[in-house]
Amino acid sequence: MVRKFERARNIGIHLIFWLAYATLMYNWMSSAWMDYIQSLWLTLRIVSIHAFVFYINVYLLLPKLMEKNRYAQYFLSIVALLFLVYFLREMLSHVIPFDPAERIRQFRKMNPPPDGMNIPRPFDRRPGVNPRVVMDIISVVAVLFVSTTYWLTQQTRKRKQAEVSLKNENLNTELRLLKSQINPHFLFNALNNIYSMSFTNQKNAPDMIMKLSDMLRYVLYESNESRVSLAREVDYIHNFIDFQKLKLEGEPNIIIDINVTNHALLVEPMLFIPFIENSFKHSNLESDSGWIKMLLNSDKQQITFEISNSKPKQTYSKDNTSGIGLENVKKRLQLLYPEKHELIIEDKVDSFTAKLVILV
Repeated sequence: MVRKFERARNIGIHLIFWLAYATLMYNWMSSAWMDYIQSLWLTLRIVSIHAFVFYINVYLLLPKLMEKNRYAQYFLSIVALLFLVYFLREMLSHVIPFDPAERIRQFRKMNPPPDGMNIPRPFDRRPGVNPRVVMDIISVVAVLFVSTTYWLTQQTRKRKQAEVSLKNENLNTELRLLKSQINPHFLFNALNNIYSMSFTNQKNAPDMIMKLSDMLRYVLYESNESRVSLAREVDYIHNFIDFQKLKLEGEPNIIIDINVTNHALLVEPMLFIPFIENSFKHSNLESDSGWIKMLLNSDKQQITFEISNSKPKQTYSKDNTSGIGLENVKKRLQLLYPEKHELIIEDKVDSFTAKLVILV
């Protein structure tokens, strides 16, 4: 209902603007050189062409080309648009022919200037120059400037709305994230495993205590930042997987391939963990047929994450915690990386795969 109201309000504002513009144009023309029929027709012609240029630029050229940094194609499109406007103007001018230069010359003939006074004549034809074409180009460029300013204003408003929505979404997901990644169930398991390791005098017990401490520090403090380095996110992933392995006997069938060339890349915290947690929860690694494969690559501006896991014939879950869920992950990605990410999910009978590509 709110969206429909905003849409209707925006349409009303645009109609009022164009009606006001047409009224001013008509009054100016009718008071200058023309009768009301010619004034009305020329007003409709000019306003229609200007509205066409305005909306083509706002809803097609700017979002499809300029927003995606395709500047050369945008410039060529503007040139093509100018030729199209000239063609439309010439085509429409034959419906009710009108030559403003001829009208002004008639006006000067009937009202000659005083002797000795030289009045500029901008509409007088010069070799190779058509003043009507020059005026049309100037007016279209002005419309392009106004439409670009309008589009930039709208983009700024949308970004602010997205930031407010993101803050609200983060408030709702923060507790889910904490329960999902460092929930009491996970902590009890981790502490019990560390206790067992200490009781049996295993040498890596102190190392696991440090890893658990590092995970708690990351979730409770560092993940409160809007962005964290990819290196810290990778450290958390390694620690998370190490603790998951402690619950498994023998050597589980887990293949991890992490190749990060740019550790300084900044990403949203806890972005990949929901997928990893989902794989451990549903792959049934205790069985011989259970497996997990994970790939994480990065270059200068792109991160590629892919994880696959086996699916048992019967529904299997490690615990009763539901995590933040894939739907919430999708929504979070749409808010954090609009038009800068691609998420592909393949849910087959015997396997589940999630592939995420992010431009940062």
